[in-house]
Amino acid sequence: DFLSVGHQGRLEARLSDYLDRHYKLAGQTIFLASDAGPGYEPAKLLSLVPQGAHGEYFLDRYHCLQKIEHTLGRHNELAMRAIKAVRHHDQAEITIILDTYESQNLTEKQADDLMRLRKYLQRNWRYILSPQMRGFKDIHLIGSVESSHRAFTYRMKKQGKSWT
Repeated sequence: DFLSVGHQGRLEARLSDYLDRHYKLAGQTIFLASDAGPGYEPAKLLSLVPQGAHGEYFLDRYHCLQKIEHTLGRHNELAMRAIKAVRHHDQAEITIILDTYESQNLTEKQADDLMRLRKYLQRNWRYILSPQMRGFKDIHLIGSVESSHRAFTYRMKKQGKSWT
């Protein structure tokens, strides 16, 4: 097991050592995805890729689109356009959409949320590219265990737990 409380460096070293000992990953491409939250930043995850292997990091699309909907509104026309712009990796369009939203009469909280969304997208824009846009024609989606967690726990433990 790889449980570690307060010893992130030791955990990363153990995981890296485990991968080196149990898998022949030299020359392979390893796909990584997360929401880029604390502890799951691209640089941290890419540092776990063993020597000789290539890491491809993807921003978890579910969390990215969820942040857009949270900021712009779930059924807002601008949110739908922003989601389409993200899916097509159209940075010019997303800038126009966010500028349009900003021009509306926003509350202080809405303005803060928008600023956080802009920074999030700017920081992670290169990781939003789909596998096809990166040249991996046979890979359509990078799945997230979170989106299937309920099915896994129900099947394995008959408990039907969900993420909190």
